[in-house]
Amino acid sequence: MADAREAITINTSITRCAAYILPSLDHLPAPIAAERTSQVTGFIIRARSDQSRLMESDPPARPVLSVDDFTVNLVDTILAILQAPTSVATGPAATEG
Repeated sequence: MADAREAITINTSITRCAAYILPSLDHLPAPIAAERTSQVTGFIIRARSDQSRLMESDPPARPVLSVDDFTVNLVDTILAILQAPTSVATGPAATEG
């Protein structure tokens, strides 16, 4: 499986989504925005995989959301990740060490 960073360039759907996601990262320093983008990509892939396995299991390990509810919740979670402030110290002192 491709690294999450590679998925952005391999998957054209993710590339198209980036145009919509990037403005949500304007409040973050560039290194943090880049990390969040990578984390969100990995999170989406993992969440979709987990949901697929859950839907196909009998019996499921936990309650299964409908496709619509799963999608809405996934979007809510992604927005929360992207819009959250950072506690990482930024600036020259943050890069030393």
